[in-house]
Amino acid sequence: MWIYKDGTAAIRADFAACSSAIEEMGKDDSSPGAGSESPSKFNFSLWARCLLGPALSFFLPIWKGKWANLMRIEGEAEMVVEVAENAAEVVEKVATVAENVAAEEAEKFPDYSSLKKAAMVVEHVSEIAAKDAHSTAEFIHQVGEITHDLYGLEALL
Repeated sequence: MWIYKDGTAAIRADFAACSSAIEEMGKDDSSPGAGSESPSKFNFSLWARCLLGPALSFFLPIWKGKWANLMRIEGEAEMVVEVAENAAEVVEKVATVAENVAAEEAEKFPDYSSLKKAAMVVEHVSEIAAKDAHSTAEFIHQVGEITHDLYGLEALL
């Protein structure tokens, strides 16, 4: 009997269940009075369980250590996402203020002066930066919602 550190004997139990199921599949399914033998039906789900069960029982304890590393990386990724979200919100606020200031200052200069042109360029660039920062913040929020939904789905399974 194969026993892991946690005391489970999963592979032996899976093997016993598969062996008994295979024996049952090999029995004749026809009625005793029919006189003709029908071939046993191939049950794919049974074979999949028989093959995947022991394989998963073997590989899951190996992945247990790797799973902790993945969870640590996920925690670090969540911190990075929060920092990126805060940075996007700050950039959006700064760009909006810069756009408003540039628009006000552009009105003070004569029509064809180089300072007015520069203020108009700053206003345009600030407007684009504000829109991009807003789009980035919305994208990060949507990714967070999808992650939350996936955790909910995982909890149901």
